[in-house]
Amino acid sequence: MIKAIKTTFLYAFILALGGTVILFAGAAPVMKFFIDNSDTVAFGQHFLRVICLTCPAISGTMIIITIFQAMGKKVQPLILSLLRKGSLDVPFMLLMNHIYGVNGIAWAVPISDMLVLTASVILFIPTLKKLMKIIKEDSLPVSAS
Repeated sequence: MIKAIKTTFLYAFILALGGTVILFAGAAPVMKFFIDNSDTVAFGQHFLRVICLTCPAISGTMIIITIFQAMGKKVQPLILSLLRKGSLDVPFMLLMNHIYGVNGIAWAVPISDMLVLTASVILFIPTLKKLMKIIKEDSLPVSAS
């Protein structure tokens, strides 16, 4: 299971990083695909570039949520899912809008996603330690009595 977790994190991080690069570099064409107004495209590409920076963080959070769900845990994925969308996003959007104006709204998403990733790691560490302990116990030689 540890090998599967490491592999999943690695592949997800690589894909998320690739997606970030593509979205960051191609923000204008992506926006132009949906909107024809040049002012709106300029504004939207700024937002897209800021928001896409959190793709790697989101992938890590989603993997941890999925691991908890696969292990039959209910509380941790619920907490992380609630934090991820709504509990932190909206308050940070209001706060950042108040402090930095409309450009601050775009930065609310990366800030909240990084905080949720931090919470995910904090919640996942005890589970990871238990898994490592099980592996260590299983690899100990059995003494003949």
